[in-house]
Order: sequence, then structure tokens, then C-alpha cells
Amino acid sequence: MDPTAIDKIKEFISLGPGKDVSEISRRAYNTPTFSGLAITRLNSLTSEELSHGIYYLGELAVSRSATMFAASRNWLEANSFASSFVYPLIQYYTKEAIEYIIRSAKDPHVDLNGSFGFGEFLQRVVSTDRISQAELDSILIQNDLSHYSSSNSTSE
Repeated sequence: MDPTAIDKIKEFISLGPGKDVSEISRRAYNTPTFSGLAITRLNSLTSEELSHGIYYLGELAVSRSATMFAASRNWLEANSFASSFVYPLIQYYTKEAIEYIIRSAKDPHVDLNGSFGFGEFLQRVVSTDRISQAELDSILIQNDLSHYSSSNSTSE
């Protein structure tokens, strides 16, 4: 590929409309010349752009998805993020991403705890075998969220 074309593609990845960039990011990521730039741009997508590109991005969007969900400032935002880009990616979530989201629920600036989206996220984590119920319960208890654990009758 000639240098002019490479520069134009890099410029598009960096500055192009997020929805369009999300559609080509997987191909860009799989090309060594553009891989780092694609990840950088993915990590700056808005919730609308991420939601638009979720099926193009797959596992590449887990980090951004988890970061945005973990920073939800109210239940409406948490529920919207969960249905738009957390649930569609749940099969790609790692234990680390799950723990990150659970830990964030303790942050006083985050409003996941009590939202439908967070409760449903926890159920889907177990039902899709991302982690076992016992592991989830342990993480929840460690993070002062025992009211979500399976041993607590209010979580059902």
C-alpha cells in the first residue's frame, strides 16, 4: 500500500465519523499498520457510536463497553448501556471485565447498584458461563454487594 493511501486511512480512523469508523475498525485492527490506531479510536467512541458498531466490533468493544457501563451515572444510563452494548457482548466478557464492573458499583459517582441493567448483567454473566455462580457470589461479597449474591433471597 502506498504511503498516501496509508495516511488517508489513518486520518479517517482518527477523524472520521464514529459510526463509520466503528464499521471498519475490525478490519483496521487486523491490519498491523492500523491496529493501535483502531484500538485508540474504539476507546473514544460515544455510546451511540459504540451501539451502532457493536456487531462489527465484537470482542474488540468489550473494554470500551465495560468502561462505559462501569461509569453509568444513573439507572437510565446503566439500563441503556446494558441493553445497547453490554448484553450483546456478554459472551466476550472476561472475568477481569466483570470484576471491573462489579468493583465500580461501589464508586459514589456511579449508579449501577439497584439498576435493572446491573442485576440483569449479573444474571447473564452466570447464565452464559462467563464465571460460575460461586465465583460471582465471592466477588459480590468482596465488593459489599452481597445483596446480589445467590445466598440472599432479595436477589431473586
